[in-house]
Amino acid sequence: MATQEEAQRNEKIENVRRELRRRSSDMINIFNPLTETFQTVWEGFIHSIPSNRDGVFPRYIAEKWIKEIVDFMINRDEKEAVEKENKKRATKGFQPLNAHEERLNFDSAHGLLLNNEELRLKYMRMVYKGISKEHGLDLPEAPIKKIEKTPVHERLMKQLDEEIGVRHTLEDDAEENVEAKKDDLIKELDEG
Repeated sequence: MATQEEAQRNEKIENVRRELRRRSSDMINIFNPLTETFQTVWEGFIHSIPSNRDGVFPRYIAEKWIKEIVDFMINRDEKEAVEKENKKRATKGFQPLNAHEERLNFDSAHGLLLNNEELRLKYMRMVYKGISKEHGLDLPEAPIKKIEKTPVHERLMKQLDEEIGVRHTLEDDAEENVEAKKDDLIKELDEG
């Protein structure tokens, strides 16, 4: 039998799930700062925003679009910085950066890695323009369905007892009380 703490925990979990489902349908306003159209694909459908224009998508698509455009902009900056460095090296007679160790060291030193939080945040602020419309705030909350945990056999036996008119000595007001009394009766029978 579920304790009060478990019931509260399950209710909190269900509330979080409900909120995440609701939020996933929020409409998010995003901006394309590039000089070309940028697009993402979700389940085979293309979602694009023309150059220097705003677009509005459901949160789940907008978050994917934002991640991909930020990755694109960081990779573009890295590519331009490497090309500039390689030109500088070529004028001095040095070999270009090799594709592995030197380039990774160069990217790290110049903060041009995809996991650079400051750079990601800078570009995310440029692209993310906020919530256009919050979904579901005007809808009533769905009631939480209580799951019957009493075994089917016990419920049917109780129903038959009620139909026949068998007197119950256990109070049915609190399931926890019933379970505790049932355990006590079993212990008494085992001892006696």
